[in-house]
Amino acid sequence: MKKTVLLLLGITATLGSCQKDKLAPSKDVSALKEQFHGKYKIVSVTSDLAVDLNEDGRFSTNLSDEIPGLSNSDFEVLIGNNSPKNDYIGMAVQFWQHQNVTRNWNYSSPDSLMVLGFVNQPTYRYFNFNAALTRLQLEQLLDAPADEGQYPAPESIAVAGPEQLLVVTNRLLFVRKAWKPVRITALYKRYTKTT
Repeated sequence: MKKTVLLLLGITATLGSCQKDKLAPSKDVSALKEQFHGKYKIVSVTSDLAVDLNEDGRFSTNLSDEIPGLSNSDFEVLIGNNSPKNDYIGMAVQFWQHQNVTRNWNYSSPDSLMVLGFVNQPTYRYFNFNAALTRLQLEQLLDAPADEGQYPAPESIAVAGPEQLLVVTNRLLFVRKAWKPVRITALYKRYTKTT
């Protein structure tokens, strides 16, 4: 009887250790999709330089006040299966109200540049999650952007809380008749898992 009990305990321990290994959180595609995949809306967005983009005479670091239609510029996190590797492919897409600048050909001076309005322009970067799922580690861009940085992809993306992402982008903004480099920090909150 004692041998039978020991034999049963040994078989149970062996079967228990043969269970399928649990995936690391940063490798579990279905869990990553559930936690991050979807569309995110802007909660707040600030710049490190006070600007007057809406030309109301008041300079502000709150870009929600300065850029018309910015609330319609979503951020998307797309997570897809990479079958050959049994892994995932991550893509971050940031939509942004980019200034549409043109020259008034009635004038020949540098002051002839003017903003016609804003265009919702997407940029993207591929990413992987870090092991702790606190950052989306962006792939490095191999070439310098042909647009001289007017349409930059995000520089960093951090998980700021449940369904929230903090996105930092260095962007050129047209301020007082010249392009100026501005560091923009945007907080986004997921509003749908559907893309």
